[in-house]
Amino acid sequence: MRRTTHLLFAAILPLLFSAPAAAADIWYEVRSPHFTVLTDAGEKKGREIAMRLEQMREAFGVVVNRDHVNIPVPVVVVAFRSTKEIRKYSPIFNGKPVELAGYFQPGTDRNYIALDVTSYNALEAIFHEYAHMLLNGNYPAMPLWFDEGFAQYYETITVDHKTIQLGKAPESAGYVFQQFRLMPIEQLIAVEHGSKAYNESGDHRTIFYLQSWLLVHYLFDRKKLKEMSDYAYLVGSEHVKPVDALQRAFALTPAQLQKQLESYMRGITVTTYTLNRDILPAEFTVRQLDPIDAQVVLADLHLHEMDYQAQAITELEAILQASPANLSAHSGLGYAYLRRGELDKAGAHFREAAKDTKDARVLYYSAMLTHLRGTRTAEGLADMQQKAARAIALDPSFADAYNLLAYADAGLEQFDDATRAIQKAVQLSPRNEQYAAFLGQMYIAQRKWDDAAAVFTRLKSSENGAVAGQAESALELIQHAKNSKAVRVSMRGDQVEVTGEDSAENQAPALARVRPAVESEPQPGPTPMPLIDKRPIEFLKGTIVGIECANDAAATITVSAAGKKWTFHTADRTHIVLLGADSFSCAWKNMKVAINYRATGANAGDLFSVEVQ
Repeated sequence: MRRTTHLLFAAILPLLFSAPAAAADIWYEVRSPHFTVLTDAGEKKGREIAMRLEQMREAFGVVVNRDHVNIPVPVVVVAFRSTKEIRKYSPIFNGKPVELAGYFQPGTDRNYIALDVTSYNALEAIFHEYAHMLLNGNYPAMPLWFDEGFAQYYETITVDHKTIQLGKAPESAGYVFQQFRLMPIEQLIAVEHGSKAYNESGDHRTIFYLQSWLLVHYLFDRKKLKEMSDYAYLVGSEHVKPVDALQRAFALTPAQLQKQLESYMRGITVTTYTLNRDILPAEFTVRQLDPIDAQVVLADLHLHEMDYQAQAITELEAILQASPANLSAHSGLGYAYLRRGELDKAGAHFREAAKDTKDARVLYYSAMLTHLRGTRTAEGLADMQQKAARAIALDPSFADAYNLLAYADAGLEQFDDATRAIQKAVQLSPRNEQYAAFLGQMYIAQRKWDDAAAVFTRLKSSENGAVAGQAESALELIQHAKNSKAVRVSMRGDQVEVTGEDSAENQAPALARVRPAVESEPQPGPTPMPLIDKRPIEFLKGTIVGIECANDAAATITVSAAGKKWTFHTADRTHIVLLGADSFSCAWKNMKVAINYRATGANAGDLFSVEVQ
């Protein structure tokens, strides 16, 4: 996936879609079944954009043969009437806003799409990342080449009413394929997230993307998705080497597939599909926004961008000065302070926002604050249950809320309920390894050893070292438990504890403790009140230079910021608060991050949270 914001560095063409002068200072909100569009370019333009996105979502379902398409994180589109307006929100490079037609800004609470409606085909600027979002919400983990190839394949899709055309070549494909030889298939299918071919700029990276597109095009055109599914299962679940999996799933050697692909490259065609249903304008609702409501959304867009977060807080505070009861502004500030680790300020704003909210994420973050403050009493866990359940009632597709509900259920040793909740989270976000690990833990809690082993067998090949290590430990635990004469499963603090005995004379110690997906410090039994770390939480924005991960859970992150190198340490990388990423990765590099930490010395600190931008 192309990390952070996805930009289209296109020449901004002459005005093609002009907004009426009367609408210049008026913002409209268009709500379709799966998207929210805000625009100052007029109601008609807002409806057109919402319709196009709904068609693209429907097209994904047709292409991959799915009746239901998940979008696990809400999508909000801000469509600006001019290049001048979007530049106020564009990412900063060398001190200046980047000229662009549109960009995709991911977030944990919502994904933003920003568009300049005067740019030709502005939506195409974000289709690559949009494709990744759809894959993440609807497919289990697939090989990297398939993900990137599909995103390239989907990027050039065209939709006209009920007709979909798919398979148009990227603009650079013809030139690149004439100038360079294809990578050997065995090299292509071996590329991973940490590979040079994926991370380092150059011809090899360009070829990787285009050849991945070509191979995915071949798979769809030759109707080999069943074989692709078998291949992914062999590699991901049975840990078969990619070359061997290729021969077992496709009945082809790498040399045979290479030859077929080189031949296929000379006769690429476009495939036409038909949408399964009409998307009716009657399914949309439109309202004219109060100016202050439009300001809240624009401030929230700033809040989700690394370059504008301080400005966003100032904007939201100014809105509350003018409108103290504005729930959305309180919600935005609560989220802002939560990201900074200022839990008291975050809690105050979330309490205000929750008074009359219909926003599931307000309730979720209120419950999350209970967790972050270490409130693991029966009353605290019951409060988390109630807030998470209310969040789910407001948004039944909210995967994080099911995860938090499962955590609270498990804390109260309601393991059956916890299992049902985390199963739903996995269904809604099938690539989230933390959810999968939590599901495996709940199977352990229920003594469903084979189900647990199946989950952790898949996870032990994770590219995330912490997840892979946890899976190895869990598999060892499961084997010991199956061989023990007596097994006891219980909650100890916020950990699942399994103990067993091999014989009356030889009692085994605790086999292992596996933490739920929502991490926090353990509190075993009645103990003295823990010491409170009174060091202030500080904030830094920068770029990850490198990460050193120890064999245990410890990690040290080196960050470049303001011309200096900073180092941040954590004793448990599975414990830190993460925003913008499902799990911590020791392979992160050259990624923009926002760090919350407690200082330990000059340019050094103990890590509290990481937000990946």
